[in-house]
Amino acid sequence: MVAFSEATLEPMAAKFALPQSELPAELARPEITFKGIGARRADDLGESGDPNVRYVLKWDVLPANYDRRRSGPLPPPATLRVVKLVCDTTPGAQTE
Repeated sequence: MVAFSEATLEPMAAKFALPQSELPAELARPEITFKGIGARRADDLGESGDPNVRYVLKWDVLPANYDRRRSGPLPPPATLRVVKLVCDTTPGAQTE
């Protein structure tokens, strides 16, 4: 994804989403143990000021219910987490 200046329409920064396999496995696992619950995330769209840092929001959620009332027990409230991801740029650093 590329961001453009509203004033000049010149490219300001290039953003590329990391492939799912390059994200920490913890971001794909829900923290709550409850039938049907899954983990969701939203990638950072802004600038951190450091090209090796980006942020991800992560939370647990039930599947879509299309505004219908759910029956049965509900899960406990989920925690919305801001996760800071730092790219290791040291020579010889390996990624998982």
